[in-house]
Amino acid sequence: MQLPINKRRKKCLTAYSLKNIGVRKKDLVGKKKHTTRQRQKYLEMTQQTAPLHVVVCGAGALGSATAYYLKEKEVKKKEKGRGKKIKKASGKAGGFLAYDWCIDELNVLAKKSFELHSQIGETYKDQTYYRRLNTYDIKTKTTFSKTKEDNERHEATEWMDCTVDACKEMGSLKTTAQIHPKRLCEIVQTKKKYELVYGAVKGIQFSDDTSKRQQVVTGVWYSPTSLPSAETEEKSSNDPQPTNTKETSRTETNETEKQQQKQEGEGTSNLQLIRCDAVVICMGPWSSQAYQWFPECLQLKNLTGIFVYVYSFFYHFFFFLHQLNLQNRKTGRRTNSVVVKPCKMDAKDIPANAYFVNHVSKDSENNELEIYPRSDGTFYCCGFSEILPLPEDPLHIVCDSKRTQMLHECLGEISGRHLGVDVSTLLTQQACYLPSTSDAIPLIGKITGTNNAFVGTGHTCWGILNSLITGLLLSELIVDGQYRTVDDDTMKAFNPSREYFFEDLTQ
Repeated sequence: MQLPINKRRKKCLTAYSLKNIGVRKKDLVGKKKHTTRQRQKYLEMTQQTAPLHVVVCGAGALGSATAYYLKEKEVKKKEKGRGKKIKKASGKAGGFLAYDWCIDELNVLAKKSFELHSQIGETYKDQTYYRRLNTYDIKTKTTFSKTKEDNERHEATEWMDCTVDACKEMGSLKTTAQIHPKRLCEIVQTKKKYELVYGAVKGIQFSDDTSKRQQVVTGVWYSPTSLPSAETEEKSSNDPQPTNTKETSRTETNETEKQQQKQEGEGTSNLQLIRCDAVVICMGPWSSQAYQWFPECLQLKNLTGIFVYVYSFFYHFFFFLHQLNLQNRKTGRRTNSVVVKPCKMDAKDIPANAYFVNHVSKDSENNELEIYPRSDGTFYCCGFSEILPLPEDPLHIVCDSKRTQMLHECLGEISGRHLGVDVSTLLTQQACYLPSTSDAIPLIGKITGTNNAFVGTGHTCWGILNSLITGLLLSELIVDGQYRTVDDDTMKAFNPSREYFFEDLTQ
């Protein structure tokens, strides 16, 4: 007996659809019902869903990388930056990359991210200044010695004039590399077109639907910043500063800050809302502000009776300590750095090496420095970190002119003929704050208690190295709902929920 035409047609269409998802036709004979997995897969394939609208708070290396990989998945995205595109630590970092210098689960991310840097670096080599390096740990002192016995000379230290007491290789061309952080951010921002919004994030809007177990983000409130002022700042920050000119005084710096605040205040009278399907927090050390936007992330709704009272007591007690600690957490590690251009040294003669230097200055003080010669003909040097109050706005970061001058002088002591104060140009003097957590493990993943809020921060000095893998993992979690590049067991170590109650309580 044959079925009516309409029923036969319906059955044929169902068989054809299931065939496309890997179900054999003979498996359908005599079966009127299909497994839940088959039906779910069929619905996922046939359901027409609108593109995701994602707002990434932060336009540094992590935010830019997240946008880059989200755009590869054809996700509509808006990125929020404060004033200058790369104003935070990303644009002021050294750009050193190491394959196997991290430990435990972080080493898994570092190795994969090192490979991602290699892919992007080789593709855009001229724009990012990417290159492989040899890395050395050296000990130097200011006293000059011309005898071979007093110096442990090495090919990597031929450009140095000071005494080299020790030179040990820490990394080879296979395990260490270098990239220009600011240019990396610009490349990933320009190659994948998305909307860049200038402003300061002020809050999160949640859905009014209280029936859902987890909070659902529906938008981001921000205070807009005018673009022309950011471009003006970008231009002024790139102007070379002659060596024989005294560095900017504190008074001049304060006046510059007031002008920036005045320009910024012109467009911040009213808050604006960007609606979104998901939000990602990548604001470096300022990511701690996000905890004020998710005050009920760990509410205990499923507990009843006396347990509700007991657990509620501990919940509010620890929540109070956590909020109290966040209010007191107004300090951070500020690292000063300089970019110096030698006047009597060709770019081709600059060694493709990285140096971790213990330098004894003329004042007999031990100075821990990091020196990264770059392929653009400049030397990047950082050091003299200090614990200072974290400014409310990253636009108001001020470097210590005395410490940056000391960095320039140390470079001159190490190589007076190339980097001396009188024979080199101080192009940039700057400072940045490094984001960190109490256990020194980054936060990567979904914010506890929310359905569509994510975070990526706390990478300390490895932010540039692990930026690409973090962005890739966040994009997978947002679009696919699971990690694909790294297994779930490894990613448990970076779960943001571990930090909620006990963040910084041990400090």
